[in-house]
Amino acid sequence: MATKTKQKTQFETITDQFESIVGSIRERIVDTNELVADSVTPYIPNVELGLIDRLPAPSKVVDETFALVNKSVKANHKFVGQIVEAWTPADAGAEADKVVKAATSTAKKAASKTTTKAKSAAKTASKSVK
Repeated sequence: MATKTKQKTQFETITDQFESIVGSIRERIVDTNELVADSVTPYIPNVELGLIDRLPAPSKVVDETFALVNKSVKANHKFVGQIVEAWTPADAGAEADKVVKAATSTAKKAASKTTTKAKSAAKTASKSVK
């Protein structure tokens, strides 16, 4: 169990480091884009494009695209869970219960035999003392 905990901790550490690096890179990309946009905006001519007003706002396209991706990820998560379930024995829990019951029964029988032998030895010892 300690190994699993250690592995999980290592995985979490690597994940945290990865997220930190990616976050730092994203910040630099955003900063660079803001700098370039601020620098070139004064030089971009104001041109009227007839069809541009019919297009959805870029932020709406981004939001809808990410909504679709999130929906797809959730569906795939469910799908993979169903595959894992299909390959997991349905009676895995029942089998574990059987093993525990068998071990408990064996332990009780062994304890009973030991108790019986101890009582018999005690009686024999008691008779020999008399």
